[in-house]
Amino acid sequence: MNDTQKQAIREALGLHLSGLSLSQSRFAKRAGVSAALVSQLLNGNWENISEQAWRKIAAAVGYSQGWQAAETTNFKLVTSYCALAQQSGIAKLIAYDAGAGKSFALRQYALHNKNVFYVQCERFFTQKVLLRKLCAAVGVQASGSIAELFDALIDALNTLDKPLVIFDEFDKILGGVFDVFKTLYDATEGRCGFVLCGAVCLREELRRRVDRNKIGYVELFSRCGREFLQLRPITKKDIEAVCVANGITAPEVIAEIVRSLGNGDYRTLRTLVERKKTELLWT
Repeated sequence: MNDTQKQAIREALGLHLSGLSLSQSRFAKRAGVSAALVSQLLNGNWENISEQAWRKIAAAVGYSQGWQAAETTNFKLVTSYCALAQQSGIAKLIAYDAGAGKSFALRQYALHNKNVFYVQCERFFTQKVLLRKLCAAVGVQASGSIAELFDALIDALNTLDKPLVIFDEFDKILGGVFDVFKTLYDATEGRCGFVLCGAVCLREELRRRVDRNKIGYVELFSRCGREFLQLRPITKKDIEAVCVANGITAPEVIAEIVRSLGNGDYRTLRTLVERKKTELLWT
C-alpha cells in the first residue's frame, strides 16, 4: 500500500469518525485494532503500522479504489427498508434472489449511518460466536458467558440513539441460533431496529416452519411484521447507473454490457464491467 492510498484511508477515517460520532476506542474495537494504532494513523505516524492493520482500517471505513456504489432500484429499496427499521425501532425481513445487491447495499448503509451494526451470518455460528461478532461490531467487550454477552449487548444497544442491527444471510442460522435475534428484540423493543436478510430460501423455510407452528418461528415472524420485503429484477436503467458510477459512460459500451448481461444479476454485471474496464485500458 503506497503513501497516496494511506493518506486517502486516513482522510476517510477522519470523516468516518466525525460523521458517525464514533470515539476512537469504539471504532478500534469495531475494526479489530488498538485505539493507540488509530491515534497514530490519524496523527500521520505510519512507520510501524502493518499492512494487515491498514487493510482492517480500510475495510472498516469502506475505503476502496475499486467498485463504486450506484443508486440502483434495489440499492434505494434496501436503504429505505433499513432507514424505516432504524427510525421506527422495528424489525424487517428481506428475502430475495442471490445476486440482487442486498449485501452490498446493507454494508453501505452500515458504513455511512450512525449506530448501525452489520453481521454476516455463517452456518457454523453458534449462539456465542454470533454474540461475539455482534459485540465486536457494536464495540463492547466480547468475553464471558452467553448471558454476560447478552447483558453487555443489551446495555449498549439500549443506551444508543436509534441503533440498527443487520443480520445478513440470516437463512444460514435458522435453528437455535436465531434465538439471539428474539432475545435482543424483546430486550430493546422500540429502541433498536433490526433487519434480517437472506435469499429466497429464507422466505420458503420460515413460511414452512410457521405453517407447521414450529416453536419460535411464529414469534419470529410476528416480530418482523409478518411480511417479507421484496426487491426488483435488474433493469436497463440500473445497468446504466452501475456503469456510469464505475467509469463507463460511452453509450455503445453500455449497450454491449446490457446485451451481454441478459437475465444476469449484479454479480455478473460487476464481472462484465470490470472486464470491459480492463479491455478499455489496453485499447
